[in-house]
Amino acid sequence: MDVAARAGVSRTTASAALSGGGRIGEDTRQHVLAIAAEMGYEINRQAQNLRIQRAGAIGVYVPPDATGYEYYLAFAFGVVDEAMRRETPVVLIPNGSTEASLARDHVDGYIVIDALDDDPQLRRILATGKPVVSAEPLPDGVAAAAGTVSFDHEQGTIALLDHLAASGARRIGLISPPLNTSWARQINAAYDRWCTGHDRERLVVGAPFLADASSVERPVEELLRRSDPPDAIVVAQDGIAAAVAAAVTARGYTIGTDLLLAACVDGLPVRSSIPPITAIDLVPREHGRACADLLLSILDAATPPDGPRTITLEPRLHARASTGAP
Repeated sequence: MDVAARAGVSRTTASAALSGGGRIGEDTRQHVLAIAAEMGYEINRQAQNLRIQRAGAIGVYVPPDATGYEYYLAFAFGVVDEAMRRETPVVLIPNGSTEASLARDHVDGYIVIDALDDDPQLRRILATGKPVVSAEPLPDGVAAAAGTVSFDHEQGTIALLDHLAASGARRIGLISPPLNTSWARQINAAYDRWCTGHDRERLVVGAPFLADASSVERPVEELLRRSDPPDAIVVAQDGIAAAVAAAVTARGYTIGTDLLLAACVDGLPVRSSIPPITAIDLVPREHGRACADLLLSILDAATPPDGPRTITLEPRLHARASTGAP
């Protein structure tokens, strides 16, 4: 191979560098790729995939009915960012795919995000036996993921509650989704622990996991009609913090002074609300890129990893005017 000779490495090393696999140092890989680029060498991905019996694509599965939410769209774009960098197509897996249709999917592995405990599609994906990287831990009682890229949501929730307390809040309510995802369970566990440790009353009301503006009136009313209503509200679900702000304002409260408001998921409606709402930024595009990188690294490895691989990302708290921040 001319590339190997020009780079001063063995054919095996050059092949590993050009294919993206093998156990070689990153400096060596980049050196070989640079030489290949100078020589005008182009990798024939189709032939390479046929040789190693790979489909050459990865699948992404998000919770049912979640594709219209900003967080999941940004996550999917992050997956595509990394996959494109590594010349790998991405297939969006529709909800309700049968085992037979999944078996026909031309993908080598899957990325799943916010897996619901009772989602049969998740179990069908795991039953294919292909590597799965999970964005957030999978439910108990199912096959283990090959890798997990998740946030420490308990840490992020504690930081948010501490910020609200430091801003003067004494009674903090939580609008929570059902406890059928790891994410929801972590938020509630942190909230319970914080309330116990600070001798605060637990004020939790429920709303759907995928909520919308029509879902906020009941939980807001349930919190604010109390004889001792909260002076701060944390909204867990994506996409409804701005609607909660509107419902609170319609009841005569001034957000940022009369009542503090914060969200567990950042996004454009949260940032552009008046006032802007304090939120935890889960950097979904970065999360998607990290999941794609991990899955493709697992698929490219010369030998399977010894066990599941875990990456933990740090949530970022953005304090804004809804909690009195300048």
